[in-house]
Amino acid sequence: MTVLGLPLSTFLVFVATFVAGSLGAVHDFVVHVLRDESFDRYDVEGA
Repeated sequence: MTVLGLPLSTFLVFVATFVAGSLGAVHDFVVHVLRDESFDRYDVEGA
């Protein structure tokens, strides 16, 4: 079975990658843009 000319397993990997990337982009926008939390908060002193 093919979807858009791709084997089903390849298409599912593509969809999973797209969904994971979208979730990461939403997280980045909400946490670091809307809530204005920087990455410095997570740095450990002396590391």
